[in-house]
Amino acid sequence: MLLVVYVLVYMVTVLYSGSLVFSEITGWSFHFVLALIVVLVGLYTIKGGLTSVMWTDSLQCLLLSARCGALLCRPRPYRRRLASDDRRDPSRYISISRPTTRGLPSWA
Repeated sequence: MLLVVYVLVYMVTVLYSGSLVFSEITGWSFHFVLALIVVLVGLYTIKGGLTSVMWTDSLQCLLLSARCGALLCRPRPYRRRLASDDRRDPSRYISISRPTTRGLPSWA
């Protein structure tokens, strides 16, 4: 019983938010977009079943892997090295009570 309630609540939020966004983008009626999404998702599920879910998951895996690779290959920004004395004494570069410089707090 709890699973049925969870699925119904989840479906309502997904359908509502998707319909709201799509209707705002296209300018179509919210109720028309909601009915269109329900019909398309229903047909997609009935026609393809588990096979369609498998292909969708495979496509998502490829896209996520490609994005992860792009993030890993991205050049990293230059980072300033701290002086050797700053590494030994953190109070020199991390202090909440130290006076501000140039109108900015010491941690900014």
